[in-house]
Amino acid sequence: MECKDVFITLDDKHSLHMFGENKPYHFVALLPQQIYIKESNRIALLEFSSLLNKAAFDNKKNNQNKLYIYCNMIQEQPTQGTMEKLLRTVDIQNQNNITIFNDFMQLRYMPVKSGFYDYVEIFINYGKDEKASFLDSPCTLTLHII
Repeated sequence: MECKDVFITLDDKHSLHMFGENKPYHFVALLPQQIYIKESNRIALLEFSSLLNKAAFDNKKNNQNKLYIYCNMIQEQPTQGTMEKLLRTVDIQNQNNITIFNDFMQLRYMPVKSGFYDYVEIFINYGKDEKASFLDSPCTLTLHII
């Protein structure tokens, strides 16, 4: 299937039975059918939702209030001096045990790596070396491909 105005919702919790290697910060989700993405397509993170223990987040050594979300479909872009597949950064509000829900008003469509895809791979961290953990609070992401 060629991509044109496609929405993909990924839930890390439901991917575990198919991909046993999944981790709370790095997971693969099988697509309902194989898709073909052309170089002219773009992808954006439409929604991100999770319950985050803010106290645990504040104890991280980097003390940044952001999550960095990476995706295997993204063309590598220069990010802080290195080439990365960064889909989007998500700001975290300063509250305890919050539900992060971002229905982004300004979508950032990123260039894609063309090819056939059977799955989407997502990696989430707090900074360069801090892996985000969603073990007790699964996350859901919705991607939009145009």
